Amino acid sequence: MIQMVKVWKAKETTLKIDASSAITITTSAAIDTEFTGSAITCNAKNITVTEPEGDVDKIDLLGSDTDGFQCAELDERPFGMAVLSGTLVLDSDEVLIGYEDTATTVDTNWSRYRIGDGGRVDVSALVNLTASTGEINLVLDNGTLTRVGDIRISGPDGHWEQDFNIKCLPEDFYLEIKD
Repeated sequence: MIQMVKVWKAKETTLKIDASSAITITTSAAIDTEFTGSAITCNAKNITVTEPEGDVDKIDLLGSDTDGFQCAELDERPFGMAVLSGTLVLDSDEVLIGYEDTATTVDTNWSRYRIGDGGRVDVSALVNLTASTGEINLVLDNGTLTRVGDIRISGPDGHWEQDFNIKCLPEDFYLEIKD
């Protein structure tokens, strides 16, 4: 019997960012159900999720084993950070509210943000893949917005876009697959 494999498409993907506070992750419900209320669904492309990587180094020891190989051991290094990067397609929503804790209200109709004033806030980000055959959630909780890149137009007849990076500790990265 041949088993069919699901190939995920961009149209089956949703990116949500919640800058109001860290979400509460429990085992009573799927993680994507925690992204409600203040979570913003983003228009995005070029999304990359880098899972924490735990490298190892080789330590050479004196002597050789019975097969003539140099005696050696592996030294496990700590796992690195998880990273979510991508490009936001800019619209009228204030997607990356992580510039500072609060915006300055200007003339009651404007919100002003300043980058680099030390007022970073935690964000939680969800990449959700959903189709009739399954579902996958990739979550960075307690993440820090480390890069809000160049704001640029994608081409002469294109749209405005902006690159971003969010990083979190390995303990705050979740990969959840629906059985």
